[in-house]
Amino acid sequence: MSKSKTCRTCKTFLPIEDFHKNKRKCYEDGRNTQCKHCCRKREKKHVGKFNPLKEKKCNQCGVVKKAKYFHRNGGKRTGLCEDCKVCRNKKIVEKRYNLEEGKLEQMKKDVDYKCELCNNETSLAVDHCHKSGKVRGMLCAKCNTGIGQLNDDIELMKRAIKYIKDRS
Repeated sequence: MSKSKTCRTCKTFLPIEDFHKNKRKCYEDGRNTQCKHCCRKREKKHVGKFNPLKEKKCNQCGVVKKAKYFHRNGGKRTGLCEDCKVCRNKKIVEKRYNLEEGKLEQMKKDVDYKCELCNNETSLAVDHCHKSGKVRGMLCAKCNTGIGQLNDDIELMKRAIKYIKDRS
């Protein structure tokens, strides 16, 4: 004997096979509450002018970018995060270092997008004190890592400078 149920959208009484399987515990019969036809209609409605597999509009900056510029997110209908990688990374850094929105970009602009130590025009990292958490400035990855490897210890840095001078 075949089971039947009513679609919550079109209110049609249909055989159970006309409903997608769903493993969520909230569905007693293991099937969606919408029939397959209504699900397809809903999906078509949500897929706008952008092909979600090829390009997407960033919610933060509003720019339409290729999918490769978004982190993957299996929980989203498009399979991609809402914000592009650049905007998402800015948010993460601002939150991590307790910076106001837009402060990170202002800090980069203040140093003319160059490392404050070596003056190279590369991607910049936030330099901060590991003890207090206070942000000191913007450095390239090499300079920031170098300071970090010396444990932010001024005496150790002085000994490193002396070591280089003595052996050059």
